[in-house]
Amino acid sequence: MRHIFGIRRGERWVFLAGLLIALALNALMVQYNYELFTRGGKLGYWGLFYNHFMVSGYDVLTYVTLSNWNIFYTLYRHPLLTLFMYPLYWVNQWQMGYTEMNMAVFMVAALLVVCGAYSFLFMYRICREFAVLCKADAWLVSLLFFSFGHIMVAAFVPDHFGLSMFLLLLTLYVAGRSLLLRRQLKALPAALLYVLTAGVTLTNGVKVLLALLFTDGRRLFGLQRLLPVVVLPTLLLAAAYFVQYETIVAPNEAKQQARLEQKMKEDTVLARKIREHREWVDAHKGEQLSENTYFQWTDISTSRWKAGVENLFGESIQLHRQHLLQDTNRNRPNYVAYDWALSYAVEAVLVFLFAVGAWCGRHSRFLQLCLSWFAFDMLLHMVLGFGILEVYIMAAHWLFVVPVCIAFLLKNLHPRLRRVLRVLLVGITAYLWVYNGTLVTLYMLHLPV
Repeated sequence: MRHIFGIRRGERWVFLAGLLIALALNALMVQYNYELFTRGGKLGYWGLFYNHFMVSGYDVLTYVTLSNWNIFYTLYRHPLLTLFMYPLYWVNQWQMGYTEMNMAVFMVAALLVVCGAYSFLFMYRICREFAVLCKADAWLVSLLFFSFGHIMVAAFVPDHFGLSMFLLLLTLYVAGRSLLLRRQLKALPAALLYVLTAGVTLTNGVKVLLALLFTDGRRLFGLQRLLPVVVLPTLLLAAAYFVQYETIVAPNEAKQQARLEQKMKEDTVLARKIREHREWVDAHKGEQLSENTYFQWTDISTSRWKAGVENLFGESIQLHRQHLLQDTNRNRPNYVAYDWALSYAVEAVLVFLFAVGAWCGRHSRFLQLCLSWFAFDMLLHMVLGFGILEVYIMAAHWLFVVPVCIAFLLKNLHPRLRRVLRVLLVGITAYLWVYNGTLVTLYMLHLPV
């Protein structure tokens, strides 16, 4: 797979553009509360970061992990993510002993710059090699993708979504190459992609399995293929989860619960804040599918239409000026309306182009794979209601399917209609870059909107 990360001669400007975009976005994150977030030493990092970070519903747990290593991410959803971060934590601790400065913000930014640059490159390659677009159209679709609101935001926040997006686009590109060449992916790269992708976000491991199903067909179920590619990696993930839970998570949860109960008895202000937060969450969440812990993020009562218009295809693509990047679990209403009818018009056009593109490319095995991923995410979010009220923060897991479908639409249009669509896409892309870029910049600089 080494050649996949090599920058070809005709891709240098593409990679440079992705690199500059990722650098600019991550520079905004580095300067956000810079003095606070770079404090080193023996500090209460959880309170420091949590109390001074609010960018939509994204977690700041990666900063906390690199500052004071522990399992903060929900283990059954991110079974290997904390382990992947341990080398960065070790380096941060080592240098902190000399500089007395917490470098977590720089380390995360460096990681996300690489992920963002390659995500831009992989989108360009997908457009060129699988949708067979000309260079100008591939540039246009790639720029459209990164103009989306929660693609911009996911590319710099200290959560796992920027890493997930990179791994998913990598998987799509590798699977697309296999489909194009009509050959199986080798066992080691396939197993590695599965472990990495599922290790970061467990549900995204399903997408790797779907990709293998498309590339392998029935051959996937042969023992010689199934054992090294699916069974052994799954056992590895299960073993990693069990060991981490028994040795770290369970003991910590017991200690933290006892400590919290004691603090609430001693600090009435803290007890009141916790009670008010729980009341807010309870008042704004929908009815769960089941009371089981694994279904705590499901929702069967929330309006799918409102969630689809304002959150799924709304906030994901165009940020709302009102309650800009606030957190649904803290202070953002479940639904926020746009100020202008133009925003709804742009949303409607993009959804229409997405649907028509999906139809035009319906015979492509690669696009069928993309749509199977999209269908899986919609099953999670819009049917089961998993995180439906903040579905936009999961946009990095599925929103790339929209520009890919638009790429297939460009491929299949009559040349005269293609020119019209290009003009339309240039206008929408420019509008989204100005609109979302301005809002993101103002928010991260703590300036009024």
